[in-house]
Parts: sequence; C-alpha cells; structure tokens
Amino acid sequence: NKLIPDAITIIISGYDEFEYARKALQLGVFDYILKPVNRKKLIDTLHRAIDAYNKKMKEKEYKKLTQIEFKENKTYIQENFLKKCIENDFEEKYLIKNMDLLEIDNDENMWLFIINDKDEILKKNIDIKCYSFYKDEYLILIIKNGFLDIEEIKKNLTETYVRLSGNEMIYSYSILEKGILSLNNAYRNLLKEHIKKGQNTGNISRIINYIKDNYSDPNLSLQRVADEFHVSPSYLSRIINQKIGISFIEYLTEIRLNKAIELLNTDNDDVYIYEIAKSVGYNSQHYFSRIFKSKTGFSPLEYKNKKL
Repeated sequence: NKLIPDAITIIISGYDEFEYARKALQLGVFDYILKPVNRKKLIDTLHRAIDAYNKKMKEKEYKKLTQIEFKENKTYIQENFLKKCIENDFEEKYLIKNMDLLEIDNDENMWLFIINDKDEILKKNIDIKCYSFYKDEYLILIIKNGFLDIEEIKKNLTETYVRLSGNEMIYSYSILEKGILSLNNAYRNLLKEHIKKGQNTGNISRIINYIKDNYSDPNLSLQRVADEFHVSPSYLSRIINQKIGISFIEYLTEIRLNKAIELLNTDNDDVYIYEIAKSVGYNSQHYFSRIFKSKTGFSPLEYKNKKL
C-alpha cells in the first residue's frame, strides 16, 4: 500500500485459519482466496477487483476535479455558504463541519456590515479583505481582519461609496462575537436596526433624487415610489412632508411645472403645448393647462404669449 497506494490487493493462501483472513481484511485486502484456487472464482474476483479499481480511480479523479473547482471558485463558494447561514438557522455542528470543509476561518473578531448598495458600486471597488454578497437589496460584508480599526473601516467604505456614486451610504454594523457561529442572529438583529435607520435618515435624499429623475413619467405615483423604496405610502408621504414641507403630489407638480416654464421660456416657437405637457409627465394637455393656470394664473399659451 505504501509503494502503490491505489493497488487492489488479493491474497491467495493455503492457510484457512480465520485469524489470517481477519488480518488481511484489516490491511485493506480486497479478497482472500484459499488454495486450491477455483478458476471460475478467481476470474470472478479479478473482474470485481478491476471494477473496484476503476471506481476508485473515477472517485479519485472526481475528487481532484472538485478540489480544482473549489480552488478556482473558493471565494464564491464560501460567500454562498455564508449567505445560506444568514437565511437559515443551522446547528453549530453543521456550521463547524462545513466551515472546516470550505476553509472558512472562524475568527472571533469579525465585523458584520449591512449596506444599501443595490447597484453593486461598492462591491466591485472595495479594497478591504472581506466576504461580500447580496441579500435582497442589501450588500452584506463580513470583514475578517478583526485587527483593523473600525473607524478606518467605516471611513474607507464611506469615502469609496461617495466617490463612486455621489450618494450618502446607509450602513449598520456589529461585531460577530462568536464569529460565523453567531452570523444568523447577528444579521437578523442588525437588519431590524438598519431598516429603521434607513427609514429615518438617508432614504429621503434618495427618494427626492428618484422623483427628480422620474418626474416625466406619467405613471409616477406615491405608491410606485413607496414600492421602489420598500416603505408604505403613508410613511413616504409623511417623511416627504417633514423634509420639504409639502405633500408628494405638490412636490411632483412643482417639479413638473418648473420644467414646463423652463421649456416655455425657450426661444423655440415650434414647441407645442401638448409636447411640453407630455415631456413633463402629463398625458392630457387639458389637465396640464388647468394645473398650470391654477399655479401661475396663466394658461401655458398665455404664459408663452406673455413672454413674447
């Protein structure tokens, strides 16, 4: 076995004592044949040995290929496992066994981050050594280097995100006191805090920008914006009012009319009122004209002629 580890061994012996056979089996012998040898039995044993050898070689090759595949996709496989740890409450024995198989260190000083980053801006550019994957609309970071200063980590993440996206990053973090073994509970607790934090702070800036970017869509509504940011319409209406002092529809109308006035103030006399109405989010020229007059005191045509 030491010289040829993959060899299939068959012993042909004249000793029929049980002890010899037992020791042979303990040494991994494939079969123990007593003399005189029966030709049919020997041929049958050789065929079985060949089949066993071929099976052993296939398993060895499969294991080798699996190891190569794991090496090439190690980070992805590890991150996929950690994502499952977040989604499922696994027993500790299961976690330890699989962490060992997947070569995941269970460093006690790990940081768990939950970050609003649906566009993969941060994940593609982050230079901190960590596990990173998406869960729903959140980017999850598990930072393995516990010796890093948490303030440096936060500064690095924030500066990278702001530089690349121009937006404020909303994140929450906590330490994994038992490493990966505490991942599921830590994630659930942190997510509750993160959602509350996101609702109370940074989301409003993103909401305002979303309205500004989509005002020309005639289907833009309070419900649609609420769905986009995973909040209720009543909550959305309340925080918009708190932030800018007017309702959602008043704010949307203000943006649309300001854009319409901008278009009416151009020197292009070939622009028709119905075209302006459509470009700022109104399918009905009549409704647009009525709203415009109620806010400015003039119909769009009167405003345009007045300018002239």
